[in-house]
This record gives sequence, structure tokens and C-alpha cells, in this order.
Amino acid sequence: SLTDIYADVVAAEVKVQGKLASFKNAAVAPPVSRMSKRATYSSCSSTRQTQIASAITSSASYATDSYNHLTSNPSGSTRYTRWFGTWSSSRYSLALNSFSRLRTYPAGWAYDCTCTDADTYAYVYPSRYGTVYLCGYFWTAPATGAGSRADTIIHEGTHFTQVLGTDDYAYGQSACLSLASSNPTNAVYNADNHAFFSVNA
Repeated sequence: SLTDIYADVVAAEVKVQGKLASFKNAAVAPPVSRMSKRATYSSCSSTRQTQIASAITSSASYATDSYNHLTSNPSGSTRYTRWFGTWSSSRYSLALNSFSRLRTYPAGWAYDCTCTDADTYAYVYPSRYGTVYLCGYFWTAPATGAGSRADTIIHEGTHFTQVLGTDDYAYGQSACLSLASSNPTNAVYNADNHAFFSVNA
């Protein structure tokens, strides 16, 4: 089902209500270490840590499936066109690299459970690479599928410049399908398009 999205803009902060995640504008973060790290948690109960760990595992499966789909279809596919628009080698490479990174990067991020905003799934600061702030909707979302905890990790992860540096040009399935059709470049740089592609919505 579709829901209306309302965004309040305050200074350099964007808080999105009613759909996946706010995006907070900031400078580029330091380089990512190639060393494998374990997820860390801040102010997260043991129950929430278990939910996050499950979401990380599921998001890695989605990212791996997406990466495998893209490598098996290097000249495009119906699924690619549906979410990223007309195929081009440069946009294809952006999507491929994003999902390649999302196969492993989230397992080393820090997850902060202090957000109390009931109308937001999660948010990140692109300059604070690897810290994901989880909010009210995240905890009530389904574990997998569109609008899930797993695709929230995909959505938020793409915002980090070390993954892709996406923005939030559109939210929701209908708006993202329209964006892919009308503006493929914005679609490949739209976090929700990656989330929908990942769950093959």
C-alpha cells in the first residue's frame, strides 16, 4: 500500500516521516577499512540486537542476490529496467558496485537505538560512515520484504558515500517506478530504488 510522505527540513537535517529513512546532509567521510569488523550496538536491548543481526543477515542475502542478478545480466534485465530505467554501462556499474559493497559492509557497522522518532525507520549521516540510527518504524516493520528491517539496511547503506552516496529523490514503489522511467540517473542515485530492486518488488 502507498502512504503519503511528509518531510520537515530543518537547517542541514532532513527528517522523513512515514517511509524509509531520513538522509542527513554532511561532508564526505574518511576512507573505509577493508578489514572485516563485527557489528556494534549502542543503547540496543538484547532483543533489538537480535533483530538487527537478523536484518543484517537478510540484507546481505538481498545484496548478494542483487549482485548475482546484475553480474548474470550485464546488458540489462526487466528487473534492472523496472527499478533503474534504461540500461547504461555507467549506471549499471554504479548499481553493481553498490550491491557488491552491501554484501559485506553492513556486518561491520554500528547500530544506534537511541532514536525515539516513531514516524521514521532510520537515518544516517554520510560523513559518519558506518553508523545507522534506528527509529520507531524499524522495530515494527516486517523482517524481510519491501518496507522491512532488511531493506531499511539496504536503503540506509546506499546513502554512505563509501557505498554509493544516494539521495532520497522518491519514496514508495509507485514514485520509484516513475523515477526509473523518467530519470534513470536519479533512480540509480535514489536509496529506495535500491531497496526495491534488492527485494525484487
